[in-house]
Amino acid sequence: MTFDDMAELYYGQRTTKNNHKDQRQYQNHLSPMIGHLKVSNFSTQDAVELQEKLLGKNIESLDTKSRSRTLSSKSVDNILDQLRAMFNEGMRDKNNWCLKNPVADKDVKKLTKDEDKSRLRILSKEELARLFELACEYSPRIYLFMKVLYHTAARPDAIISLQVKDISFAQSKIYLKAMKQAKAYSVPMIPEISNMLKEWIDEHQLEQNHYIFYPLQTGDKTKPAIYENFRNGARNIMDDEFNKGIPTSDRKHRVSLYTLRHTAATQLVSKLGIKVAKEYLQHSDLKVTEIYAKVVDEQMVEAAYVL
Repeated sequence: MTFDDMAELYYGQRTTKNNHKDQRQYQNHLSPMIGHLKVSNFSTQDAVELQEKLLGKNIESLDTKSRSRTLSSKSVDNILDQLRAMFNEGMRDKNNWCLKNPVADKDVKKLTKDEDKSRLRILSKEELARLFELACEYSPRIYLFMKVLYHTAARPDAIISLQVKDISFAQSKIYLKAMKQAKAYSVPMIPEISNMLKEWIDEHQLEQNHYIFYPLQTGDKTKPAIYENFRNGARNIMDDEFNKGIPTSDRKHRVSLYTLRHTAATQLVSKLGIKVAKEYLQHSDLKVTEIYAKVVDEQMVEAAYVL
């Protein structure tokens, strides 16, 4: 059995919401390197060497404005997590696709720490305005994406999944999917965002079942765009303005699309309190929202020294 054979079995029986995205990740990064190899001959040393090759791999974006770059440590960890999960499933399966896992955590160490998952970089009012200004100059599509992302305080995947029918102009609401809880919820829509979305829908002749952000490469409005293209385009803006000298592995201090959600979250906690912020952000546990309360407290200490 080759890795491509194992991947076909693995992704063919998975039912998780990220299955298609994970399969595309395998096809983009693992299949070209190891897809033809036999699973039974793959060793821990092979896995370590694969990790090194992935770290040095150059990747290109479909966005012609995006520059080539190497995979970040976090991306390499995510890719190897996929491979690790495939081996685990193969060992559990009654047909025993494989008998051991050469990518086990104890043998192939992760490049990033699991406990450092939060992005605590928060944008000031001036930085936020500058980001939107640069995004507007770079691409109207990415500008709209960022504006909706910030004002809904949603996760990027939820905005990618947004369809025309999810927007109620009569009620001034946007209905979103809580990606981690697999349920729908609504957020108020301010006039600025309402007008921007109306213009976008009219300009692109979108119908109720069409996605607001559809793939430009195919022009198929019945399917959502690929998130990576938005991320790569946004990275070009953010790297030039905010991330100079900060390595891609430093997720805590780099500005990314997720920074917009975290910036919005701290504003909500600061102005409306932690309970309102929890509901708006769709956190299942108040402890998660408390992360932003801590950030606000730290900013208050800094403010005292500015005065």
